[in-house]
Amino acid sequence: MIEFVFMLTRGDVTVGDPAGVLASLRESRLRHVGFKDVGPPPQTLAAVTAMAHEAGMEVMLEVVSTSAEDELRSLRAALVETTSSITSMPASCAAAVTVASA
Repeated sequence: MIEFVFMLTRGDVTVGDPAGVLASLRESRLRHVGFKDVGPPPQTLAAVTAMAHEAGMEVMLEVVSTSAEDELRSLRAALVETTSSITSMPASCAAAVTVASA
């Protein structure tokens, strides 16, 4: 089976209504969705992450910010939603998140 990440992006930015796009995909049997760390505010992305998790999907965050400060901001925002599930990540990912959040 081929698996891929359906990115909720356009033009290298997360779409303006990622929740609406995700809602239209709920019955698609997709297993992986992702978005970039630029576009809608972190609160919107956290809500989309929760919505995807409720639908049984894994969520990928693509960090495209160019400054170290913005990259850390994005990782901290990602941790708000994923802290409870960090133990289910592969060890390499959990280590990367732990290092980045320090």
